[in-house]
Amino acid sequence: MKKKLKILIVEDIKYDYIAMNRALDKSELDCKKLWVKQSKDAIQLLRSGSIDIVLIDYKLPDENGLELFKKIKKNKLYVPVIFVAASGNESIAAEAIKLGAQDYIVKDPLGRYLEIIPDIIKKALNQWKIEQEQKISAEKLKRSEERFRAIFETAQDSIFIKDKSLKYTQVNPAMEKLFGLPASRLIEMTDDDLFGKEAGAYIRETDYRVLSGEIIEDEHTKPVKGVMKTFHVVKIPMHDNTGRIIGLYGIARDITERKQAEQTQSVLYHIADAINTTKNLDELFKIIHKQLGTIIDTTNFYVALYDEKSNIITAPYYVDQLKKNIPQPQQLRNGLTAYVIRNAKPLYLTVKKREQLMREGKIAHADWKSKIWLGVPLKIGSEIIGALAVQSYTDASLYTEKDMEILEF
Repeated sequence: MKKKLKILIVEDIKYDYIAMNRALDKSELDCKKLWVKQSKDAIQLLRSGSIDIVLIDYKLPDENGLELFKKIKKNKLYVPVIFVAASGNESIAAEAIKLGAQDYIVKDPLGRYLEIIPDIIKKALNQWKIEQEQKISAEKLKRSEERFRAIFETAQDSIFIKDKSLKYTQVNPAMEKLFGLPASRLIEMTDDDLFGKEAGAYIRETDYRVLSGEIIEDEHTKPVKGVMKTFHVVKIPMHDNTGRIIGLYGIARDITERKQAEQTQSVLYHIADAINTTKNLDELFKIIHKQLGTIIDTTNFYVALYDEKSNIITAPYYVDQLKKNIPQPQQLRNGLTAYVIRNAKPLYLTVKKREQLMREGKIAHADWKSKIWLGVPLKIGSEIIGALAVQSYTDASLYTEKDMEILEF
């Protein structure tokens, strides 16, 4: 059942109220009219929240209609208002419009204004409905933008926005942290600048697909400040209010550690399987070398075995850029391999650390050429049976201490 429209008429002259009441009765409006003479009574009725629209006459016994309208607004009594003014008071009606009235009516002496009251009420109600819907939409948009901004600013993942020319227009603090650059610098840079030409070309290819309407989700490995990182990336088209694509949104999660952990787990599984199934030591060492080479650099790699009774170390497997011949069996003395075996602990050896050990007399003074050296003891139970090592002659940053954990399989 359709609810009757409740119209409040604030009018101090009874004759004028009766005339408006009759005009409304003759109209198609299904309405109930409420009449008050004073503004205080109008405020009381409006506070009930059941009034759909108000007609306010300018001249009232306790205060003028403009003052009443101001009170309605001050008390946040949201309701559409039509201002009613006598002929010659059009300027007052215009002032009411400036304050936010939906419309105004001028009482002409012949009473022709009564004929248009129903239409003006309909128009005011439609306009009010549109305005309220716009306000609700604007409020929803504001809340949505606030939520987006909160996520944008606090997310641990990199979030970015690009325009149709693929220029970065916004980047979040997580992306600033990733590159160590402020947003003002990042938005001036291209993907070629950030990731290199090869990765930049791949990113552009996927971006163009997004701009054609696709939603892209993929994993991609690319260099960030010289370090290869793997990202899980989701990109979606950005539309304007007409539905036209004007850019794209993107979010990138750094999954490098997770991928490395998965790869390391796979390598360790294959090595363990080889240890249990391979009967030939040379074949086993080749498998270990190959598997480890998928997660760390094993260009220079060797396995040394130690016989405690004879105090002899041998190198049954030896791959090295500089030394093409496999070292001959020798007594365990004071080299790097011997240091690892004697201490039964892994060694992450930088040039600085090596010089310190030489000064302390813990390793021999020799023409060591490696820039970085990693060695770990090989054990069967608690017995040390040898050592495994990797090294680089050119790149002091090739390994991290975390790599020692991989070697200690």
